[in-house]
Amino acid sequence: MGSNVEAAATMGDSVIEAAETGEQKIKSYILNSNIQQSLGNVQRAIKYATVGDRLAQLTGYNRWRAVFCKILATNFRELGLYEQSRSYLATAESMCNLLDDLDLKSDIQIELYQEQALYKMNTRSYRVALDMLDSAKRLISLDPETDDALRIKKAANYHLQGICELELGNMKTSYQLMHSSLSYLTEEDRNIIPFVYRGLAEYHLKGANIDSCKHYLDLTSAYLKKAGRLRLKELFTATSAKYYMLSGDDRMANEYLKKQQVLDSDKYLIGQEISSRIIMELRKEELENRKYKLLFWWCISVASVVVILLLSYQIRYRRSKAAINLRPLQHREELNEEYSPKPAQHSRSIPETHATETELNIALETETRLIRELSALEQENFFLERDITLNKLAGRLSSNQKYVSHIIKKYRNLDFNDYLQHKKVNYLLEKINADHSLLDYKLAYLAELSGFSSHSKFTTAFKSVMGKTPSQYIEEIRSEISI
Repeated sequence: MGSNVEAAATMGDSVIEAAETGEQKIKSYILNSNIQQSLGNVQRAIKYATVGDRLAQLTGYNRWRAVFCKILATNFRELGLYEQSRSYLATAESMCNLLDDLDLKSDIQIELYQEQALYKMNTRSYRVALDMLDSAKRLISLDPETDDALRIKKAANYHLQGICELELGNMKTSYQLMHSSLSYLTEEDRNIIPFVYRGLAEYHLKGANIDSCKHYLDLTSAYLKKAGRLRLKELFTATSAKYYMLSGDDRMANEYLKKQQVLDSDKYLIGQEISSRIIMELRKEELENRKYKLLFWWCISVASVVVILLLSYQIRYRRSKAAINLRPLQHREELNEEYSPKPAQHSRSIPETHATETELNIALETETRLIRELSALEQENFFLERDITLNKLAGRLSSNQKYVSHIIKKYRNLDFNDYLQHKKVNYLLEKINADHSLLDYKLAYLAELSGFSSHSKFTTAFKSVMGKTPSQYIEEIRSEISI
């Protein structure tokens, strides 16, 4: 985005209204979503991308669906809504695979590789992330200066590679990659430059070069004056806190740690607001679909009753006429009386209609409240309580077991026991990633730390979630750190 991105943002809706064809509207939604993402307005970026994705889906544009889904995957990941992000990323990949234009397919695949690398970086799998970035690099033209979009993608690739190398301890390579990134950027590329500056500040921090670290932090702070930019503020605040700790300024270090907590809270609230809106939209669609389904089956039922009545009347009429013709004339009055229509005898031919409802009929307000309060309990790590049960969780949510089980299955895609195991194991992984000294503790301690009642249950659950035992995982992390 250029330096006039704020001015472009004010014209966003006008561009959409001026669009005449479906593809023009789709491109205007992409433009608006990218502008809002550049400004750090995640909610508005998601709004434009969601509407654009629906339009692309209705019009059958696989290319634009891939672009919108990638944008949504990035924004949801930055908010910590990983389930929605992974879903959109998978859709983007499937749409990209359907494209016949190899150049277009390659262009989109570059961004998908970079997004996949960011996922791996979040889990500290930096070597796997580097493999993803190498795949992206092979698709980028050797002479990106002739294409502005490729130039920015190459700069972004160098920046991400530099961060991975920095985390792996390859200081010289990291420094070269981040400066290579800057060489491809201009002052107008405000959505990438501050992230590179923050990366260089982190580089000098690891090398204990206090003055150089402060220099790049000051350069980064110039980009934080505008509203939004939540992800950049998170990174800047974390690096600043470490800088002041190393400088011995405990007061400023504490200030930035407090800012970090506020940013985490803001991100959580934004994520919850967007999650609630998604729930409401899905519920609305579900109610609309249910209404049309009921209307359809009601029409089918009425039509069936009418057809059966017509057939019944026709059969009775034919039988009556045939019987009259076969009897002697003198008995016609008797036969007419005998074969006179008797509707009551045939009323059983009308079938009963059934409209059973197999799904739980949870009110929208209740469903929204339950997922919001469950997310709040997750932030409090309720799953670490050893005696937690579905019944106790339902009590804390002021609901019943059936509703709570339904909410966990719907929004976490797991049954209650598997859900607890995943939360406990992921909690431990976050602890280990934040503090590698835990790798030296006994497994019994790690089991207790993550809320398991026994070593055996801990090992079984860990292997079920990670596909490997705790011992194997710890050895892999140790090997990665020692390289």
